[in-house]
Amino acid sequence: MSSPSSPDGPSGSGRSARRSAGFTIERATVADADDLAAIYGSDDGFAGPIAVKFTRDPDPFTSLLAEGDEVVVPVARERGTGRLVGMGACVIRSAWLNGEPTRIGYLTGLKALPQFRGWLRLIPQMYDFLRQHTATVECYITTILTANQGARRLLERNRPGMPRYRFVTDYTTHCFRARARGRDRMSDGTVAELVELGAPGRTNLTCVGAPPGVGDRDVRVLRDAGGTALAWCAVLDQRDTKQYRITGYHGGYAALARLPVHRLGFPRLPRVGAAANQVGVVGAGAVDDDPRLIGELLRRVGTEFTDRDFVMIGSTPGTPVAAALDPIRTITYDSRLHDVTFDDRCRQLDDRPIGLDVTYL
Repeated sequence: MSSPSSPDGPSGSGRSARRSAGFTIERATVADADDLAAIYGSDDGFAGPIAVKFTRDPDPFTSLLAEGDEVVVPVARERGTGRLVGMGACVIRSAWLNGEPTRIGYLTGLKALPQFRGWLRLIPQMYDFLRQHTATVECYITTILTANQGARRLLERNRPGMPRYRFVTDYTTHCFRARARGRDRMSDGTVAELVELGAPGRTNLTCVGAPPGVGDRDVRVLRDAGGTALAWCAVLDQRDTKQYRITGYHGGYAALARLPVHRLGFPRLPRVGAAANQVGVVGAGAVDDDPRLIGELLRRVGTEFTDRDFVMIGSTPGTPVAAALDPIRTITYDSRLHDVTFDDRCRQLDDRPIGLDVTYL
């Protein structure tokens, strides 16, 4: 599921509630931040060779809102105790859809405290509540980790009372720590330049206008000797609002985690219990979609941030970014991108390339 915008935020409309047996479903407010953080903290995280728990400390509400211009967070509250026991979220922002500026809702944060995870009958009511409170959204999207079989069984099947999840494409998160060689052609840029260079409308799910949280200080542009832009991106540091905490290493990574693998060009493996020290790449592109230029750009970013464990970027198959990453040593997480249909007012993605950045997942 995904994240919406705070009722007490810039476009909030107050709290409303719907009753279910033993629970009240209502729209969260900023005052619920501690309870939301407790739900994120109780999550088991991502299993696999590198086990990771995703958190949005210290305030999930602020974290979610930072990734859009509106956020709606339906929560389930136990009537007898008033305790907040489950949540979902929809982060809303304007992005390009099939060549048109469109209000997009990214569904995320479908979670519950451990003792309430079996209450599946609440989920359709949470979705119904969410749709009622996101009337401006024309297209909903979400990503599901490919290895998360439980979430896929729940969401990818067409269940009564649930929206329909349509698989669009695979989505890969790459973690890298590459270094550049030769003459440094990197320079500063502006958000206005980044938006113009990105050829608005050519790819689906690219932000309309300035990407959330990105300022002029974050823009990087690779230029030729005459100052003409060759490749571009922004670099976003979100460590103050969301974290990837390492909970364990398994298989071959259990041994590799004890070695300085970053000296061989691989990402640094943080110690168990630590949050990864990382930055994310936004809006990477190049003249003529040249993967070699994007690769040089990414290596320059890696060189700039050698003090970090790794740099993160997302890609979908067949795109210039995916091709640029082929020769770079990465650790990857595979997901599945879906558009989500609640009713006949919801629109779907066409077959244009995907420009969704990992920083907004």
